Order: sequence, then C-alpha cells, then structure tokens
Amino acid sequence: MKKLIIVRHGETDFNRQRLMQGQLDTELNKTGHKQAHCAALALKGEQFDAIWSSPLQRAKATARYIHAHHDCPIEIEPLLTECSFGEFEGRPITELIQAEQQAERSGETFVARGAESKPELVIRAQTLKQKVLQSSAKTLALVCHAGIAKPLIGQFLNHSIEEWFQLPQGNACINTLLIDAEGRVLACQLNETAHCDS
Repeated sequence: MKKLIIVRHGETDFNRQRLMQGQLDTELNKTGHKQAHCAALALKGEQFDAIWSSPLQRAKATARYIHAHHDCPIEIEPLLTECSFGEFEGRPITELIQAEQQAERSGETFVARGAESKPELVIRAQTLKQKVLQSSAKTLALVCHAGIAKPLIGQFLNHSIEEWFQLPQGNACINTLLIDAEGRVLACQLNETAHCDS
C-alpha cells in the first residue's frame, strides 16, 4: 500500500489579492507561513519516505515546514510546477474568467497566449502519476499548487477534466490517497483545511 499526501502551498499576497500566479515565483505571506506551519503539525505523525516539492518558492517554503518534522530529503520535482497561465499571469483572476466565458459563448476553446493548455496539463499529470507509482517511497508527500494538484488527483481517481477542474484546493490543504498493489485508489482526504483554523 502506498500513501500519497498532496499539499498545496500556503497563502501568498497574490492569492489574497485574487491575482493569477501561474509560474511567477511568489513568496508566502504571513498567513501563508502560519498555514504551512499548521499543515506541518497536522502531518507530524506521518512516516514520510520522501518529500517532493515544486521548484517555486511558495511550495519550497511550505515543504520546509513539513520537512522540519521528518528525516527525509526534500527533492525538487519540476513536474510539480504550477500550470502556466501565459499572458494572464500577474493579472486579476476575473480577467481570465471573462476571457474563457467569452470564448465559450463563441463555441471556442480558450488558451491564453503562452499558457499551458488543459490537454498539456493532463499529459504532465499522467507523467507525474507514473513517476509516483514507480517511486520506492511507501509514504510520499508532494508539495505543489492547485493547478497541478487537481489534474493529478483527477488522474488517480479517473475523473474527467470537468470533474477535476471543479475540485476545490484551499491554501495549505491536505489531500490523502491510498493506492494498493493493484492500483486501486481510496481518497481519504480531499481539500482538508481544518488544521488551518487551529
């Protein structure tokens, strides 16, 4: 049995201001540091064999809080990097939503200039899933972003793009999946954020 724990990074000022981050390398704010600390305490009892982190600062900082309670290395995994939103990075989330809605009314599929498309993101999630399954770690933590956590969870749970796209992922949330030897998956926790209220 493999246990996979997927943690989203703590809050940043971009999150608070409802700005698109994508692959911009933003840092945790004061609330984000507190959330990351609380997530680390919630995971203190786990026996991690490995911790994989996105290379972006907000994820690495969150991973370091978790790592403080565990005797295993943090490994930087580029596949965990946030989805690219191209020309919309740094702009209000509402602008991207409006552009998507306008394209939908025209019967078009919207992809921002320079952004990663949903099919491209699915392929990255599939590659990441295989890497997780091939890992020797029995208990593995992935510290990443909503944009990659959603399709990765969707791959493990056999969700459609529409289903995984709607999956909420709060800052510093914890998702726990159990994977047996036949590849069957049980979702024990999804978007668990109760620890952030402590």
